[in-house]
Amino acid sequence: MQFKQVSADEFMKFEAKHPQGTFYQTKYQAEVLSERGAETGFVGVTNDDGTLIAAAMYSQRKLRVGYLFEVTAGPLMDYDDKALVSFFADQMTAYCKAKKGLLLRWLPREFVKQFADDGHVVKQMHENTVPDLKAAGFSYTPVTPVGDDGHFSKISLGYQFIKPLSDLTEETLRKSYRKPVKSALKKAPAYGVKLRQIGYDELGQFQKYTTATAKRRGFKDKPLDFYQKCYKTYGDNIKFIFAELNLPDFIREQQDTIRKIHENIAKEDAALVEYPDSKSHKTKKAQFEKQIAPHEKHIKIAEDLRAQYGDVAVPAGAMFIIQPQEIAYDFSFTNEDFKIFLAPYVIQDHMLTLGVQKHITNYNFYNVTGTFDGHDGVLRFKQGFDGSTFETVGVFERPVRPVLYKCITTLQHVLGRD
Repeated sequence: MQFKQVSADEFMKFEAKHPQGTFYQTKYQAEVLSERGAETGFVGVTNDDGTLIAAAMYSQRKLRVGYLFEVTAGPLMDYDDKALVSFFADQMTAYCKAKKGLLLRWLPREFVKQFADDGHVVKQMHENTVPDLKAAGFSYTPVTPVGDDGHFSKISLGYQFIKPLSDLTEETLRKSYRKPVKSALKKAPAYGVKLRQIGYDELGQFQKYTTATAKRRGFKDKPLDFYQKCYKTYGDNIKFIFAELNLPDFIREQQDTIRKIHENIAKEDAALVEYPDSKSHKTKKAQFEKQIAPHEKHIKIAEDLRAQYGDVAVPAGAMFIIQPQEIAYDFSFTNEDFKIFLAPYVIQDHMLTLGVQKHITNYNFYNVTGTFDGHDGVLRFKQGFDGSTFETVGVFERPVRPVLYKCITTLQHVLGRD
């Protein structure tokens, strides 16, 4: 085996076919990080034939002393190959040392547990990954569920909710959804939500909405320049979607529906003049009369929303990154005032359908809290589309300069700067 630096194009050819491939490990993500001030690079391991068998895109960040070299969702390699794991770890440590590194951090794209909806483990996976990486000189921090503060880890990949798409068609996709989602999608067309892929000049509005959602949920949003750099860098592989609602059109449609109901009531009244004792016509009239109130309620809600938001509102939106291995549902926003219009369901169904059409392996809803006590409303929403929660393997760190690293961490502990 041989360790070497690899070109971005060589890395991308490897990543595109690797089962662990993810947007985190692409030249596009490297460009986003680089444009935001980080140094990045690509390294890999070849076999005796010169074929690339493992690779990683890393970012390099300045610490007070030395640098942190971090591989998010990687390296991409067979973690069951203990010799390969050890070789890559040793060689990348030496590589980082030559570049004044202090600490090497790996966040492998390996899942170790699959959970059922109620939180019980249905499958254990890759049980040798942790001991083999520890044997390769790494310390280990497992992922933990999100605490009461609701904040996700800024380091680990945590828990992810994934729906496999490989065996689905457009017809069976809809059938695979759980009852609440099927019901929502059956109702959604009547609300008139339309989807639109927005342009670069609308990203400021997108970020305004995501910031409002982040504030409501207690986490920090990405700055505008992040979304702008992602838009430019990922090109056709990224989509920013707005779910829009034309409130005047919706109100008119509801009013038209009420007029048609009144016409049906008038027909029943006419029939009752001729047949005053008809139970059938009395029942039909009563049923029609009951239909009016929900539409009047929707008109009132829409009029109030129109007064606050204007004629065209944006109930929800999201950013997606498309890979051969998965569609990543990455950043999103929802406006709770528009909850009845079911816009998030329309967005997810649209992108899941796109994944099936493009023969993409998985649809990754990404972060969930890892708690299954019923309080995670985001998890319940995602579970409605059918899939499973997976626990990632955790965080692995290896000091590049062990003596210096120990001195620094000891001093930080003494000074209370852990």
